[in-house]
Amino acid sequence: MEPQRSILQHNRKIFYKILNNYTLDQLNNIPEGFNNSIFWNLAHCIVVQQRLMYSLSGNNIHIDQKWVINYDKGTFPKIPAIDKDLEEIKTLLFSTLDFLDEDIKNSIFKKYYSFTTSTNQVIDSFESAFTFVLFHDGIHLGSVLAIRKFV
Repeated sequence: MEPQRSILQHNRKIFYKILNNYTLDQLNNIPEGFNNSIFWNLAHCIVVQQRLMYSLSGNNIHIDQKWVINYDKGTFPKIPAIDKDLEEIKTLLFSTLDFLDEDIKNSIFKKYYSFTTSTNQVIDSFESAFTFVLFHDGIHLGSVLAIRKFV
């Protein structure tokens, strides 16, 4: 799992840099032709990682339910993020990795409830969920890189 963990951390460092290099107004901006913002994409990646790795393995997630309600699959930005949200998401980028490391070490990912994604990819294990999270992050990183050209 170390190669996947390394890629996930690399993605999170890129996300963190983006959060630090744009104003909150820019992070919340939804340019014409897009459905969501830079902030939404990054928060969404954290939610999906938690839901796919933890919820589908029967474990509790390590984020507040408010993040799931506002940034889960099928959601769109309802209200702009505020400074408090920005600081919290910056922390969650890395605290969720710390929890993941500890939880892998403690072998809490013993079972998994199969899930089929909207692209018909079957995820049937923690390992396949981990790999899919990297793919998913890449999709949303691409969206963020496109959005930032217009903010």
